[in-house]
Amino acid sequence: MTEVGTFAGHQHFWLLDGVIAPTIRGMYYRRALPMLAVMAAVGVIWGAVLVGFLFAGVEVLPLSVAAGVEAVLVLPSFLFGIVTGRRRFGARTDPRELLRVLPRWLRRASALLFVAFWLSGATAFIGVGGNAEIQNGQYVLDEHGTITVVDKATYERQLAQQDRIALGVLGGFGVAGAVLCLVTAARPRVV
Repeated sequence: MTEVGTFAGHQHFWLLDGVIAPTIRGMYYRRALPMLAVMAAVGVIWGAVLVGFLFAGVEVLPLSVAAGVEAVLVLPSFLFGIVTGRRRFGARTDPRELLRVLPRWLRRASALLFVAFWLSGATAFIGVGGNAEIQNGQYVLDEHGTITVVDKATYERQLAQQDRIALGVLGGFGVAGAVLCLVTAARPRVV
């Protein structure tokens, strides 16, 4: 296998048995990472809207649907951003140097969104008094085997707080994934 170089506008091509073939690396960094960053951004917006509704006391979708859609949107970008970033830049690269590729407004907005999602999930832990369940037709909170009967409003508030925790964590992963993908796609490879 020998490197051919730039061919048809792509940076990385290799000669395999006399046939020019693009490597995953060349196509991947140019096309997949920006698409994954957009997916993560859509997931972040999705999570922010749902968390906003939860703060207002309205559960738009059940947690399994809301968190499932957000996970599908944000986790691929986070995982691929870490894997490709580590391969491209190595473990010893200073993260502050990598982030300088992004405009200042984007770095600040990303930091603000990450902290907002973190606070959304962290503040939800304050009021969690147990796992909200329905047992024998009654609304209860189960905290390590201690069952407390509650009214419907308390039950729904507990469910909203549990949803905020899940959506806050996934939103934080989405912000980090979008930033990782954008940095990896924009930054030249460190040799």
